[in-house]
Amino acid sequence: MSQVRKPEPAHRVHGSEMPFHVHDNTSASRASDAPRPELNGLPNRQNSVQTRYMTMLLALDTIPRLHNILASFFTWILLAGFVIFPGTFTSLQTLSPTSPALTSSTASHILSSTKHIPLLVIASTSSILGALGMLYLWFAHKDNPVWLLNRIFLPGCLNSFAGFISTLVNVYSQQGGDWSVTARVTAAVTGACMVIMGVLFGVYEFWVLGRIKRRHGREMQLRGLEGSGAHRGREGLVEKVGRKAREPALEPGSVV
Repeated sequence: MSQVRKPEPAHRVHGSEMPFHVHDNTSASRASDAPRPELNGLPNRQNSVQTRYMTMLLALDTIPRLHNILASFFTWILLAGFVIFPGTFTSLQTLSPTSPALTSSTASHILSSTKHIPLLVIASTSSILGALGMLYLWFAHKDNPVWLLNRIFLPGCLNSFAGFISTLVNVYSQQGGDWSVTARVTAAVTGACMVIMGVLFGVYEFWVLGRIKRRHGREMQLRGLEGSGAHRGREGLVEKVGRKAREPALEPGSVV
């Protein structure tokens, strides 16, 4: 009688138990060459964008601390000069030397009014020094409108406005509305500084800096990094003013 051959156990024919077994690396190499599925949905990495607006914002950190201190000092000393000027007013300056109203009492009053001359010198020196210092810083940082707006133009305009108001208060409260020569000169100087600084603030805010921001928006929009550029192009004046009012400051303590 012929014997029935029993089948060998399954674990003996398994590849791990077979001697001289060679692993097939072809499938593994093909799998490594294929792109990873989790990276297929990610966008391609773009090069860093460096516009003039971004360079200007980064340059705020490189401005010397001494220049920031000098900007505060020059704008403050300009205000000090404008505040001291009204203390030098005297209604006797409107009288002519040949006027019959000049009696001995008025003459002695004129002589006693010479105490205002040191104040006039201090006020003039302070105002000239402050104006020259602000002018120097303007030309030193003319390529950074943000710093000029926050450190020079806006403080200078507000300080000049304060000096102009101080002049009006002194004339109509202390001098009875009598505009002496010194009062007219002071009002003209403070008013002119206020107008000049205000005009420069408007030009740099809405034209110079605005043009840089618009160019920055176009460059960012071309690279697909700013999706709100098309919407901003269609917004009206009211929407633009509201958006500007809600925008955060570019640096701590800044206004624009």
